[in-house]
Amino acid sequence: MTRPTPPSSPPVQVGGRFRRNEPVPAVVNAAFWILVVGAVLTGIILVTATIRIAATSSGGDAPVLSAAMLGGTLGVLIRIGIAVVLRRGYGPARVYLTVVGAYSMVIGALNGLDPIGLFLLLTVAVPVILAWLPPASRYFRVVGEARRQAKAVGMTVGFLG
Repeated sequence: MTRPTPPSSPPVQVGGRFRRNEPVPAVVNAAFWILVVGAVLTGIILVTATIRIAATSSGGDAPVLSAAMLGGTLGVLIRIGIAVVLRRGYGPARVYLTVVGAYSMVIGALNGLDPIGLFLLLTVAVPVILAWLPPASRYFRVVGEARRQAKAVGMTVGFLG
């Protein structure tokens, strides 16, 4: 038996742009903060590991270390960006997070996990689970419907709206 979906909150127009009028569920907020904390910890681990390697290596490793630092920084920024758009109710962010989470789990299982790696893996796996719980699913459905209604009446709708 399926539960009826709650009526969606009507979109709110602020300066001709769409604004969601739906409170963010606790599970989505928890997923957001776990992703942000995981991204920050990943950045800290990356910086300390790069500094440690740079201190013990010769100067010839500088381009490799710079590339690793750049790639890691982009990864951290992408995770924080996904957390932000997930919290805003953008459904494709949930799908992207699920794909990245599955990829992370496969890579982690293939490479073996130390305690830090397991913790960082959980900072992706737990938000994936939280993002698919029924309160989160209702939230994404309601916000998505409000976006569609806003588009139908000619409001400007961006993915952060």
